[in-house]
Amino acid sequence: MSLELPLPSGFASALAPAERPLVLRFAETVPVLQVPDDLPFEPLRDWIRARMPEHLAAIGGRSTRLDLGAREIKLFDLRRIVHLLREEFSVEITGLYVTQPVIHRFAERELKLKLLPLDWPGDEPVVTDVRPDEVATEELSSATEPAAEPVCGDPRLQTITLPNDLVPTDLLPEPARALPRPSAPR
Repeated sequence: MSLELPLPSGFASALAPAERPLVLRFAETVPVLQVPDDLPFEPLRDWIRARMPEHLAAIGGRSTRLDLGAREIKLFDLRRIVHLLREEFSVEITGLYVTQPVIHRFAERELKLKLLPLDWPGDEPVVTDVRPDEVATEELSSATEPAAEPVCGDPRLQTITLPNDLVPTDLLPEPARALPRPSAPR
């Protein structure tokens, strides 16, 4: 008696990588090699070796970009793929196409910091605690108030942006103080 279980989709595709066609497209005049994003490195390497020779004439020795799609960037495997293409097929990879979430995860993993993008498409608007009527009142009152007297007489200090914890008077030179004489060595 034999029991047949369905294979997960990624596993089935990893068993027969050479049966998948290699997609070669052009971004203007630059060839773009699109690799499947569900193959682990070893089957992907075999897939490239099986499919690449038939596309070398179309690439014609030009610098090529690699489309990783939604594949996670694993730096070691990426370097091995680039090396494989350069050494075995004389194809120089000069750029990558990846999705924004992949770039974000890669950068966070490599930097070991949480990245907070400012202006990605689809971001929610920034909500502030200031009501619009307060902003209008502040703008109106600042326009009617006379200009503040400079804190310091040196006009060069008035054009310098200072950290929040300093005021221009902090930068005025202090009179020199005599330093105590060093004591004699013992």
